Amino acid sequence: MPSPTVRPSTYINYETNALRHVNPTIGHIKLKNLKAARLQKFFNEKSVSGRLDGQEGGLFAKKTLLNMRNMLNEALNQAKANG
Repeated sequence: MPSPTVRPSTYINYETNALRHVNPTIGHIKLKNLKAARLQKFFNEKSVSGRLDGQEGGLFAKKTLLNMRNMLNEALNQAKANG
């Protein structure tokens, strides 16, 4: 596996978000079936009730949502490059 191009703490955050939020929600969808509308629904849902620890009324910080978007963007770009 290639070395990550982000700081180790960022990598851990990406991994945690992938395991706790992305995989359970959209991880079952095959890439060829994953549409922009489904990704938008994912982010809309996470923006109103994404937190799993019950803090702050269930809202994610905007930075957390941006980090998840960046992580998904990189992962989908890599998947596209891999064919």
